[in-house]
Amino acid sequence: MEHAPNTYRYTVRATSLPNIEKKVKRIARKATRLNQPAPNLTQSEEYRIEVPLIRPGFVTPKMVGLTVVDIELTTTVIKVPGDWEVAASIKQPPAGETGCLVFPFSDRIDASAAQWQVEPTRCDHCGTSRRRTQHFALIDPEGATKIVGASCIVDHMGLDLRKVAAYHDELAAFVEEADETGGVDRDYLESGGAGIPMTTFLTIAATIIDEHGYRPTREGVKSTKFMAWDQILDGPTLDDIEPHPDVEPALHWARNLTGSSSFDANMKTIASYEWLEYPQAGFAAYIIEGYRRHLADEATKAAAAADDAGYWGELKKRAELTATVTRVSHGWSTYNFTDRPHTWLTMVTTDGRIVEWKASSHLDLDPGDTLEGRATPAEHRRYNDQSITRVTRFAIAE
Repeated sequence: MEHAPNTYRYTVRATSLPNIEKKVKRIARKATRLNQPAPNLTQSEEYRIEVPLIRPGFVTPKMVGLTVVDIELTTTVIKVPGDWEVAASIKQPPAGETGCLVFPFSDRIDASAAQWQVEPTRCDHCGTSRRRTQHFALIDPEGATKIVGASCIVDHMGLDLRKVAAYHDELAAFVEEADETGGVDRDYLESGGAGIPMTTFLTIAATIIDEHGYRPTREGVKSTKFMAWDQILDGPTLDDIEPHPDVEPALHWARNLTGSSSFDANMKTIASYEWLEYPQAGFAAYIIEGYRRHLADEATKAAAAADDAGYWGELKKRAELTATVTRVSHGWSTYNFTDRPHTWLTMVTTDGRIVEWKASSHLDLDPGDTLEGRATPAEHRRYNDQSITRVTRFAIAE
C-alpha cells in the first residue's frame, strides 16, 4: 500500500493556533496506532488582515485588524492495488433525512457534487446491492470512480478501512473547521485577538479629553479608555473621522521617550503599533494626555528659566493676581461619595512667577489664556529648582 501527499492551506486566527496544534497532535497519535503516516502542520509568521466587526443592529460594517497565521496541513492519501486512491467515506444519513454524509480523504473529489448526494446501494467489488452503513469511494489516476462496501474493502486492500476512516473523518472535520477569517464580535475583539487602527483610537481619545478632561482608570469613574473604546465600537462608521492634530505629534513624542522606567518602555512599544488591541488601550489613551503634559511642563520650564523671580505673594494674605495659563489638566475628585470635576492650572504671572491652582469645577481654558482676580497664597515650595506658589480661593474677575 502506497501513500501520496495531500496538502491543505488555510488562514486561521492566531489565537486558535494552540488548539489547532493540539488537535493535530491528537490526530497524529491516532494515525500512529492505525499504522498510518501522521499529518504534518507548518505555519507562517503572524500578520494582520482587515475583517468586519459584527455589531447587531448596525448595517454599516466597521473594519478591525485580525491577527492571523497561514497554516499548511500535509496529510496522506491511501492507495490500493491497481493505483486506486481511497477518496472518501460515505455514510448513511441520520434517520428521517435523505442524501448521504461524505467525508473526503482527498482533494480530488468535490464532496458537494450531485453524484455523492445519492446514497449508494451497489458495491462495485462484489456486485451485491443492498443498504449499507458505510461505503468507500475509490478514484483512479484518470478520475474514474467506484463504490466499495465497508465489509468488502477488507478483501479489496487487506485492511479494515473502517478504523482508518474514523481517523480520516476526524481529520476531514478539522480541515472543514480550520478556516476562521470571517468577521469577529466585540467579545473576541476585547479578548486581544484583533485590534483597531491606532490613529483612530487616539483621535477619539483626544476629542474626549478635549471635552471631559483626561480620566484615568479608577473605581466609580468611566475612564477615557472606556469612553473612547465604546464610542469607536458602538458609534457610526469611522471613515469620515478627521485625524486630530495632536495625534501624530503625540505618537512621535511617545516613540522617542528616553526614560528608563517600565512605563516609558511600554509607552514606546505601544506607540509603535499600527493596530491597537484592547489590553493596551489604557496606555494608548495616556499618550495624548502625556504629550500635553509634556508641552505644559516645557512651557513652565521655559518661563521659569527666563526669570525665576521667586514666590508670588505673602502666605495667607489675599492679593490681586494676573497670570497666563501654561498648563491645563482636568480630572475628578470624590467628596462625600460624590464624583466632582476639577481643573488643575499652572500659570505664570506678569513678572514671571509660577502659580498653581486647583479649581473645584471644570474650567474651559487653554494654555495662553489670561486670568485676573484675587487669590490667597497657601503654599510656597521648590520643585525642579523652580519657586512655585500654590493658591486657593482664586476669584476670577468677570
